[in-house]
Amino acid sequence: MGHDAEQVVGKDDFAFFSQEMAESYRSDDREVISGRIPKDIEEKYTLAGEERWAHTIKVPYYNGQDNLIGLIGIYEDITERRQ
Repeated sequence: MGHDAEQVVGKDDFAFFSQEMAESYRSDDREVISGRIPKDIEEKYTLAGEERWAHTIKVPYYNGQDNLIGLIGIYEDITERRQ
């Protein structure tokens, strides 16, 4: 995304993406949490007028008692690979 860790920590999707994209990402999060299954997504998006490709993996995160405590999200810009 072109940001240092200090610029990202504590922020949500709405700080970096359009409202439409952020809402879509939140919907994916809810799907992963409610279904308790990972989601693997490749998608094209526009950032600062430039078309980009992203690979995102979202996985539910459990504690030692198998209670869902969060979501792990991994994002990778794969634009160069897709060209």
